[in-house]
Amino acid sequence: MSARKDAPVKKLPSARSLPFFSSLLLVFPFSCFSSFFYQFQAGLIFNILLFY
Repeated sequence: MSARKDAPVKKLPSARSLPFFSSLLLVFPFSCFSSFFYQFQAGLIFNILLFY
């Protein structure tokens, strides 16, 4: 009985925080990829400056 009573209570916060978690999951890999891309771009520019 207690498990059935706790189920909706546990479901509500998860449903409320679902957009936050989904946005976090969407933003986090994109930010990681962009930071990696910028690091790669900076390394590429540095190598070009080094060789020229």
